[in-house]
Amino acid sequence: MLMSTLINAVGQALASPQFQKSALKIVADEFLGLLRQGLNDRETFINTSAEIAAQAVLDRSQGLISEEDMAALLNKQKTIAQIHANSSEIALRTRIQSITMRLLDLAASAIACGLK
Repeated sequence: MLMSTLINAVGQALASPQFQKSALKIVADEFLGLLRQGLNDRETFINTSAEIAAQAVLDRSQGLISEEDMAALLNKQKTIAQIHANSSEIALRTRIQSITMRLLDLAASAIACGLK
């Protein structure tokens, strides 16, 4: 899926009334900002992790996966991100922690709960 198509699809999923009428809108806005950063990052691992998070959100919003399955998938990716960050140079480690790990945290917690 193209980056702009992926961002637009996730944006539409997060534009649902339950997100827009609650504090989750702030989380959705942060998630979309991190998703843009992740998809535009020059590091393949960060791009792939952003794509995984976006696809999980889309799948959950369409009822294709359960909240538990989404959390399990994203937590596995977060574990991989932690390992990747620990073995990376400082600049890359910082980007993995500030973009990838935060994106996965948001998707696995607040976003997953709000997509019921």
